[in-house]
Amino acid sequence: MDPEVAFLKDQVYRLNAVLVQYQRSYGSLREEERNVVAAEKPWLVNRELVAPLMLEYDKQLAAQRKTIETLTTSLEQLEYRTHRLVQDSARMQRDEADPSRDDPVNEKLRLLGEENELLMTQNTQLQARLRHVTAQYQEKLHENALLMAQPPLSQAHPAPAPA
Repeated sequence: MDPEVAFLKDQVYRLNAVLVQYQRSYGSLREEERNVVAAEKPWLVNRELVAPLMLEYDKQLAAQRKTIETLTTSLEQLEYRTHRLVQDSARMQRDEADPSRDDPVNEKLRLLGEENELLMTQNTQLQARLRHVTAQYQEKLHENALLMAQPPLSQAHPAPAPA
């Protein structure tokens, strides 16, 4: 798909999501209400003022993506370190079986075992946090998809015919 078309589709998607939220909050406006609202809250009727809303929406999405990337990177690093510690621990346990080893080696083995347990706990906590943040992100995406699937209020409830 052409990048410009993809960009425009994304913008339409976001604008519709914001419009649905607006219409849920404020409903459709009649002409006389539009004039009152325009005086009090111009961003509700002036399309040029919607751009800052879209920028804020983009910032929030970017922050969530950055959090997910950071947590994913931390998790990968922790998994790598944990794997190395498990290997070192296994090697040291094999070496511990050798009675010719002296006490400082056993102390190192004990400390590595404790560090390994700590890293495993941190790994579990990071995985839980990553699942939580990912679930929040998916929930937001799902919520926006639901908002996009609903017709705007102005189409769902046509204005009453003049009497």
